[in-house]
Amino acid sequence: MRRTMLGMAVALTALAGQAQAQEAPAGTQEGGIVVSGRNTEVPRAEAKRYVEAVGNPVRGQLSRFLDPVCPYVMGLATPYNIAIANRIGEVATAAGIAVDTNPKCFPNVIVILASDSEDYVQKLRKKFPGIFSDLSALDKKSVKEPGPVRAWRISESVGADGRKPFAGAGVPFPVSYKNEMPSRISLAQQYATQEAVVIIDRKAARDKSVGQIADYAAMRALAGVLPPKNPDAGTILSLFEHGITPPRALTALDRGYLEGLYDSRGSLRGPAQSSVTASHISQASKPEEPKPER
Repeated sequence: MRRTMLGMAVALTALAGQAQAQEAPAGTQEGGIVVSGRNTEVPRAEAKRYVEAVGNPVRGQLSRFLDPVCPYVMGLATPYNIAIANRIGEVATAAGIAVDTNPKCFPNVIVILASDSEDYVQKLRKKFPGIFSDLSALDKKSVKEPGPVRAWRISESVGADGRKPFAGAGVPFPVSYKNEMPSRISLAQQYATQEAVVIIDRKAARDKSVGQIADYAAMRALAGVLPPKNPDAGTILSLFEHGITPPRALTALDRGYLEGLYDSRGSLRGPAQSSVTASHISQASKPEEPKPER
C-alpha cells in the first residue's frame, strides 16, 4: 500500500507542471480556527440530516485516517500552498486528528489547484490505468461528475483495533481479524483512509480565501464527505455551488462532523457511526452555560 501511495505521489508531482501557477486566492484567514455561522444549538434532527446527506461510506463504514495526516498542496505560489497545508493541519488538530509535524513527512492528504481538474484526472488515468479501480462506488462517481472539484480516497480494511488482518500459518493472505467479534452495531474491522486527493479548478477558487479553500479541502479529505445534493450556506461544502453565498469557514455542522467521526469507535457499523456523529454535532453546538459568580 505504501508503495502504491508513493507511486501516486510521484505521478501527481510529475503532472504538477499543469498545476503550477503564481495565482493568489482572494484573501487569507489567520488567527486560529474560525467557526462560521450560527452560535445556537444544532437540533439533532438537523444534524442527522446533514450526516446522512454528506456521508460517503466505504463498504458500509465511514472511513477515516488512523495514521497522522501530512497535508501537501500544489498549484499556487509557494506561500499560499504552505498556508493552505498549514490550515488543513490546524483543522485536523482541532478535531483531534493526529498530524505529522515532520517537515519531510510522507504526504497523505494531497490538494491540487489545477487549470482543469477533469483534464488532470484524465491524464492521471491515462498514465496509470485502473488507478481508480479500488475506490468506493460513491468516490468513483464523484471523480467522474462534472464540476470544479475531483476528490477521492484510498482506504484499507484493518482490524477493529487498527491492526492489519491476521493471516493463519501457511496462508499467504489475510483471512481473519483476531481482535473483536462482530455484533449488531460493530464489526471486526474498520476502514482506514490511507490517502486522500482533492483537485480543484483554479478558476473556481479564484475568488475564495485561503481559509475557505483549506477548510473545504479538509472536509473532503479528512472526512471523505461529498457535497450534499441540496447544499446551503450551512456547510463549507457549498463553497463551489452557484447561487449560494458560502460561509467564510467551517460551520458548526462541519466541525462537529469531523470531531464526531474521529471521536467515535471506528469499528461501528455505518448507521451507528452516523448516529454517534450526529449526536456529537448537536452536543458540541450547545452554548456553554455561564459559570456561577463567586
